[in-house]
This record gives sequence, C-alpha cells and structure tokens, in this order.
Amino acid sequence: MNYTIAELFNFSILVPAVTAWIRFKKVNPIFLPVVYFIWIGTLNEIISLIINLAGYSNAINSNIYVLIEACILTLQFAKWDLFRKKESLYKIVLISLLVFWLLENFVVGSIRQFSSYFRIYYSFLVALMSVTEINRLIVTDRKNLFKNPIFLFCIGFIIYFTYKVLVETFWVYGLNYKRTFRNSVYDILLWINLFANLTYATGFLWMNRKLRFTPPF
Repeated sequence: MNYTIAELFNFSILVPAVTAWIRFKKVNPIFLPVVYFIWIGTLNEIISLIINLAGYSNAINSNIYVLIEACILTLQFAKWDLFRKKESLYKIVLISLLVFWLLENFVVGSIRQFSSYFRIYYSFLVALMSVTEINRLIVTDRKNLFKNPIFLFCIGFIIYFTYKVLVETFWVYGLNYKRTFRNSVYDILLWINLFANLTYATGFLWMNRKLRFTPPF
C-alpha cells in the first residue's frame, strides 16, 4: 500500500471525529474521554503528517500522544464503572503507565525513538480492560449489545489494540525484517484501524444522554 493510500486510511479517524462533533450535544458526560481520545488522535495524525512531509520523524509527538491516549482510555473505563470499589487499582494503572513511559523514553531509551515496549504494555491493558467491560455488560445489560455504545467502543478497542500488541512485538523481536512481511503486517493494521474508526463512529451514532447507571468518577 503506497504512502498516500496509507495516510487516507489513517485519516479515517475523521469519520468518528466529525460524528462526535455533530452528535456532541447528545453525548453523555461519561463518554467525554473517548470523544477527546478521538479528537486528540486526529490532531496527532495531522501533526505527524506535517512533520513527515517536512522530512522529520514523528517519534516525539507520537510517544507523547500514546501516553495521553493510554491515560484517557483508562479514565474512560473508570467512567464506565470498571473500577467501582477499586479506586486504588485505577490509580495503580495510571501510575504504572506514567512510570513505564518515563523509563522507556528517558532512562533505558530515547523519546526520539518509538517506544515499542510501552505501546505493547498499554495496548495489552486497553484490550484487557475492554474484555472485562464486555463481560460485565453481558451480565448486566439485557438489551441489544450492538446498540450499546460502550460495547461498540470496546469491540473496536479489542480488535485494534490486540493487533497493535502483535505489530509492536514483531518490531521488538525483529520478526518484521523482511520488507514484504513488514508491509503486509502494516497493511492489515491500516484495515483494522479503518474498521475500528467506523466502529467508534457507530458508537457515537447510538449514543444517548440517558444511561442505565451513574458512574462513581
């Protein structure tokens, strides 16, 4: 897949970004973190494109972005009641993300290089939290789950971040040294990213200010 088409796939994030903007008045406050997650992701794509076109690496802004993304998504799961009666666990997760990020970017590595280990760690956490949240929804929500925005967002998270773990693992262990294999891996990631963004947009379309529970955060 050539660079132009790849960038078009990356900017599929504009679909949920615009959908969230149009539906913003109907967005329940507990969904605000995921709205910001989409908007900040869009901003990072724009910044990365500008930097790449200027001939520089987008490693620094991308490394900063993944930390923000990880913290925002953890906050979102807290808003969805995942950490009810487990506030200490919520704090531990946030602290671990910050410590892991600082260690990789300033102690054992450089912020000028893509932080693969942190990406593996936080992607695994997001996928794990998504699975846990879906299990909770299956037990507590008897309605059509495919009309539940939380379920849709979690499905998108699971598919995207699980594959993200695999991609970063390939990178860390040098399994993508063959160009054809590397290109195939990233092409699949682009399609998964497109699917996830369309899933997020669908979640915003099904969003309603009235929800069945009141979150503790």
